[in-house]
Amino acid sequence: MARDRARLIADIEAFEPFNEQESVDKQVILRALKSDPNCFERSA
Repeated sequence: MARDRARLIADIEAFEPFNEQESVDKQVILRALKSDPNCFERSA
């Protein structure tokens, strides 16, 4: 599970945003993933 989360973070970090909104969304998603390991779990 931790490996999947680490890969997801790496994939999102590598993503090149198309516009300003995607850039902001990228940062919000990364912050959530890094601060709450359960943020995409159904139990969260």
